[in-house]
Amino acid sequence: MTDEQLADIGLLVADAAKEIFIDCNAEHDFCIQCVEGVAAFGGTNRLLWSPAFGFRPDKSYCTKEFLAKFDMRSSQCSFHGDNMREDS
Repeated sequence: MTDEQLADIGLLVADAAKEIFIDCNAEHDFCIQCVEGVAAFGGTNRLLWSPAFGFRPDKSYCTKEFLAKFDMRSSQCSFHGDNMREDS
């Protein structure tokens, strides 16, 4: 994998995180951090990202409202968990 491909993946992940913050009415809280070697997005509300697990909220940093909207959004996601499908 080239450096350019890695940068492209990073931009895709950051864009997806920003969309989550917009959907959760917390776009003002969006930022990018590295916390103990993990990509973290947000300040008051924090999402962690890993290649293996995708986005997950750091519940100790999230408001109840953000968590509720994140959970609702995740349950509607067409590429989440068992709803994944392969193109033929």
